[in-house]
Amino acid sequence: MTDRHTTAHFLSTTRLDIHRLDVAAVEAALVGDIELARHLSCNVPAEWTVFGREPFLWTLRQLQKSSPAESGWFTHLPVLRENGFLVGSGGFRGAPIDGVVEIGYEISRPFRGRGLAKEFAASLVDIAFSAVEVQKVCAHTLPTENVSTAVLRSLGFTMTHEVHDNDEGIVWRWELSR
Repeated sequence: MTDRHTTAHFLSTTRLDIHRLDVAAVEAALVGDIELARHLSCNVPAEWTVFGREPFLWTLRQLQKSSPAESGWFTHLPVLRENGFLVGSGGFRGAPIDGVVEIGYEISRPFRGRGLAKEFAASLVDIAFSAVEVQKVCAHTLPTENVSTAVLRSLGFTMTHEVHDNDEGIVWRWELSR
């Protein structure tokens, strides 16, 4: 592992450096893009996330009340190594419960169509399955065939059923077992 400023660079894939966010990194993200860029030593393009500040406020609350063992189960940011650009966000909805952990991810519009979503999602699956307690990884998508469903299917996920999400309404649940 290498250290990029104060945030531990957690994992490298073929093209991405995945940063696991700690409290200082989340606070930098909440200050703004310039501070996040300084903190991660990367380029942060405008509109790099469609989700805004709320996921970072949630992550900060979770990190402040979690144990050190749980701190890796929240937000991760992918940086494209070739140009140092932050290309999206994602991570986990929390520590595993009964052997199951949920992933979510997004790739910023200018960087879509390059296979980065699959690479980032695969890295999250790798992180999850590196924990012996994780037996299953799940994800949720809108209930229609789209790029996200194609990414999950290409990684071996299976759509298991529809569920109601408080924010999105009906969504498809996808699962991948060890």
